[in-house]
Amino acid sequence: MQCGLSSGMDVEFKAGATRFWRTLAVLFALGSVSQVAIGAGVDDSILWSVHPGRARGLALTELGTDALQNDRTEEGLTLLRQAVVEDPLFAPAWVNMSAACIRTCQVRCARFAALIARLLAPEAPQAVRNLQLAMDLDCPAGEQATDEVASAESRVFERQGDPASWVEAAAARRERGHHLLAVLYEEAAVTRGAELSASGARIVEDLAAVGMWRAAGDWMDAFADQLPEEPWRKRRAASASRLATIRPIAETMGESAARLAGLGGDEEIEGTIRLAEILLARGETAEQAAARLEGLLGVGQPHRFSGAWGEVTADPEWSPVEIPRDPGLPLMALRRFPGDTQIAAYAWPPGVPVSAASDVIVERFAQMGASLAAEWADCGTGRSEHDENAGMAREASACHKTVLEMELGTEGRASIDAYLLGVEAATPTVLLVALAGDAGCGPSCLAEASDALERLLASWMPPVSAPSEAASARSWVLPVPRAWQAQRKHDEHHDPWRTFSLGQGLLIDLPPGIVATAIEPSWRDANASPSTRLWLRGAFEDQRGVKVRVGSERFAGWVDVRTRVPGALGRDEPRSFVPRLDPGAQFRGSTDLGKPLRRVGTAADGVVAHFRGQQFDGAWLISRVVLEDDLVEIGLPVSEGSSSNALLWMALTARREGAAGPPAPVDLSHLYEVSYKRFDTRASRTDPREGILVTSEVEIGVPRGFRVSLNTSSIDGFPITLRAENGGLWQAERWHPAASADLPVRQRQAEASLGGRPPAGWSDPKRIRGGVVSTASYAASGDEQPARCVAVAVPEDAGSRSAFFIVARRGEGVSDSQWKLQCRLARDAIRYRRGR
Repeated sequence: MQCGLSSGMDVEFKAGATRFWRTLAVLFALGSVSQVAIGAGVDDSILWSVHPGRARGLALTELGTDALQNDRTEEGLTLLRQAVVEDPLFAPAWVNMSAACIRTCQVRCARFAALIARLLAPEAPQAVRNLQLAMDLDCPAGEQATDEVASAESRVFERQGDPASWVEAAAARRERGHHLLAVLYEEAAVTRGAELSASGARIVEDLAAVGMWRAAGDWMDAFADQLPEEPWRKRRAASASRLATIRPIAETMGESAARLAGLGGDEEIEGTIRLAEILLARGETAEQAAARLEGLLGVGQPHRFSGAWGEVTADPEWSPVEIPRDPGLPLMALRRFPGDTQIAAYAWPPGVPVSAASDVIVERFAQMGASLAAEWADCGTGRSEHDENAGMAREASACHKTVLEMELGTEGRASIDAYLLGVEAATPTVLLVALAGDAGCGPSCLAEASDALERLLASWMPPVSAPSEAASARSWVLPVPRAWQAQRKHDEHHDPWRTFSLGQGLLIDLPPGIVATAIEPSWRDANASPSTRLWLRGAFEDQRGVKVRVGSERFAGWVDVRTRVPGALGRDEPRSFVPRLDPGAQFRGSTDLGKPLRRVGTAADGVVAHFRGQQFDGAWLISRVVLEDDLVEIGLPVSEGSSSNALLWMALTARREGAAGPPAPVDLSHLYEVSYKRFDTRASRTDPREGILVTSEVEIGVPRGFRVSLNTSSIDGFPITLRAENGGLWQAERWHPAASADLPVRQRQAEASLGGRPPAGWSDPKRIRGGVVSTASYAASGDEQPARCVAVAVPEDAGSRSAFFIVARRGEGVSDSQWKLQCRLARDAIRYRRGR
């Protein structure tokens, strides 16, 4: 007999999912707080209000479902029984509980759990199926109700429309201390005709017993016109008085916990405050409640990650990286806040021993110029055991370590650590490549990052056998985090500024040497506010030779994005821009950014406030820039070089996506192994090209008047965008690896992104260096879609090189002859590099 397990939750929870669901619980809880009205007894239940049981119920359902899937039915049933006590409204718990009861042939349990599942989720196919299976269940010996709860719930199933049976079930649960279930049953009794005042009194007492004073007050407010004034008025006054006492403490505690958990929305913060209210109302001290609240939100708790590459337990500052499914990319990667320390896992070729590892690694990382800089050394051996079911080591594993030298684009040639892990010393199954960064604050931070990597490696359990992906990769690519900076001097004369997203369609450019990390719910520190988008710190030398250092071991800078208060430009009172991390800082003056911002066309207005730090030993620069309805704040704790123009230039680059922005002080020419050879104008007046963009595989001609912009969110800088002031746009897309050099296949791929076949079809293939190219044209279709010329290039040697796609869009005011020239240039712009 196959019963249904609910798909209402992800029954294969991966690492990090628990924190997501706990955060979701806070959001979900606020949906109906102000709309309490008993209709069906479920949809509008007061139990939709926020309460700590939501997080606990989700976690228990996750564990119970996992037990059921692994044939530990009794264990799963026990966990699911606890889950519905914690959160009676979570339908998947009831669905899976009914499945467990069906498996163990507990008829009454199966029917009642399926009934509640149907009430909570009437359309859920698993609930419908399980109820039918429970009705048809025929157990040999029959089932006897063994306690008051089981007997009462059995009578509910038999007499579903009788309010007295629901009241009896509520009393049985209340006697066990299951107050939330008692509330659910009392609400059902009211919808079936039970006396409102009597059931209401019990509902309020149950809610108060678990600290849900606000929910009790909401319930009384919703039914004020149906209840006698006395004693309900006194009950409501008592609830309000209790809340007024604990609310200030709950606000401080909730806002702090929300900030640490990355919850920035008003509803999220209010939900967290209400969780704090409940914990305090239960009688917990402020310290106990704060610790429990952070635990509910997943703050400071380690995560377990697992996959074909093995299993590891990581501290909270580690987060997984989204990796495209490409044979050359790692199976997984973890990065550590603030984002410049990373470890990546690759499937080791099956059967290749450690004695041959050096040649394999150099060959697989050949395109990154890999070489070994140290001999292999043991880094931890011992008795190896493994779990056949899990497919990974469960005790000590064999480990070998070396140091690799690699070319990492703009970071130059860097030394990184590589580890081979396996169950047996002679046959590794996974390769780990680790980048350690100093977060822009020097040797002490680098030592801290290295220690964190060592702790992570100590808990890593490799797979027993090499993952199947190992055979499909001919070469490997190491994704380098945007925040990573090699341990070298960063010079604004030679190194590029980088573009970072602030979300909400906003961008900002940062100087070289600045480590910047996007702030995410799973990746924050205590310094980040709910509106923080970037964390930053680092050092560089500017174009005037001024040495600049932003931040220190204790202090970091930030970029915040907030909704601007109507009528407030954020520049009228710069002395009020006191840095939140140093409230005692002394105001020293301000600089108006309005004129330069309007000149470069990125923002309407802005100002920089200067402070001398009190807790921070240096200067604070707090910039505020107005971008329509958004206010961008850049907070910089400057340890050295506060007079550098580069620090003011950062504010000028804050802009909306699509805006050209000010010209970069240093061209983005060397990023991601991309260089830009700009022509001498005096020597090439007849050449329609501005220069040549050279990538790892191809050379692309850049038309006159176009600027180069690289995609800093990608591994290789693609898609590369060329922009002109007249709105002309070129975009070069890389399709890698080129599994097929079949030109028609690539043409159809281009057509899919262009909205259909070109009206005149594709040109005959033209030979270029290292491959062939075919072109097509699309006429303008109104103002929204200007004329386009496109080119598709495929290599001669399929599998070892990429295919490329270029689309050129016509700018405003471009004459027919100029456009014809640009289309011809798009056709001739690309060619493969020799020897690559």
